[in-house]
Parts: sequence; C-alpha cells; structure tokens
Amino acid sequence: MLIKPIISVILCTYNNQDSLRETLKQLVKQEVKDAGDFEILIIDNNSSDETEATVAEYKGHIFFLLMMMQICQHSGSLNI
Repeated sequence: MLIKPIISVILCTYNNQDSLRETLKQLVKQEVKDAGDFEILIIDNNSSDETEATVAEYKGHIFFLLMMMQICQHSGSLNI
C-alpha cells in the first residue's frame, strides 16, 4: 500500500495581512501530483491587524491551524 505524503506549510506572521493574503491566494492554487493531505500552519505573533480575518477568508479552501502567540523574538516563533 502506497502512503501519500502529508504536505505541511508553516507560515510565521506579525502584522503582515497583505503579504499573508497573497501567500494564501497562491497556495490554494497549487496542485501537487500524488500528494496526500495539504495543511497550512500559521503562527501569528499576536498581530494587531486583520491577520485572523484574512486567514478566515480561506477556511473553506484549505485546512489550517491559526496559532496566536506572543513571542518577543522571531526565533521564538520558530521554536529555536
């Protein structure tokens, strides 16, 4: 039995809704041959813009997890 791989895309963001919207727009267009599930994990460093609403625009198109975190440094959101 051939097991299809799960593709995970991890995005870290902070007050970057316009760039995030464009990234998500391009990701939903992707077609990966012979791939299994496709997920997008978004790590939000406690944005004060409309990041959460931007992600919500894509709820019906992709599986995603939005994590709201307050981390002082970029490396913290990458768990380094």
